Amino acid sequence: MSPWFIRQRWREAVEQAGRIPFEPTPDDPWHAAYRGDLAALQHCVATGFQPQTANEIGYTPLMAAARGEQFEILRYLISQGVPAGVADQSGSTALHGFVSQAPVDPQRQVACLRLLMDAGAELNAQNESGISPLMHAAWFGCHECVRELLTRGADPHLRDQQRRTARDLATARRHSAVLELLS
Repeated sequence: MSPWFIRQRWREAVEQAGRIPFEPTPDDPWHAAYRGDLAALQHCVATGFQPQTANEIGYTPLMAAARGEQFEILRYLISQGVPAGVADQSGSTALHGFVSQAPVDPQRQVACLRLLMDAGAELNAQNESGISPLMHAAWFGCHECVRELLTRGADPHLRDQQRRTARDLATARRHSAVLELLS
C-alpha cells in the first residue's frame, strides 16, 4: 500500500466521523492534559477513561502533562494512581519529555520535576538511544533541572549510544551554567 493511499483512507475515515483532519478533539485526554484543562480531564475520567491509558505508541496523559509543564494535572494524575515511571515505545518516560525543552519558567519546572521524582520517576532511565533525563536537561540548558536531578542522585557518567555524557551534550550546546554543575 502506498503512503498516499494510507493517508487518503485515514482522511476519509476522519471526515466520515465528522472531524477535520488534525483537529484536536475537546474530549481527548492527552490534549486536555497537555493544555492543563483539569475539568476536561476529570470529565474523561468520570465517564470511564482510565488515566493510565497509553495511546498506540505508549504515550500517556501523564507524559502529555509533563511535556506541557502542567503541575496541577501531574498532581491529579498521580493522585489517581498513574505511575510516574512508565515508558513509551521508545523507552522515554514523563521525566524525559519534561526536560526535553528549553526552560521557560525554572521555578515551575523544578516543582514539576520534584513532583515526578517524588512519585517514583526513575532518574537514570535511558530511552532506546541511551538518553537519560539528565542528558536531555543538559542538552536543552535546563540548569535548574540539572541541579535538581544531580541533587537527587542522577548519574552524570551515563553514556548514550553515541558514547556521550550529559557533560558532552552541554558542551556541544555551550551551556556554561550546566557545565559548571557537571564539573
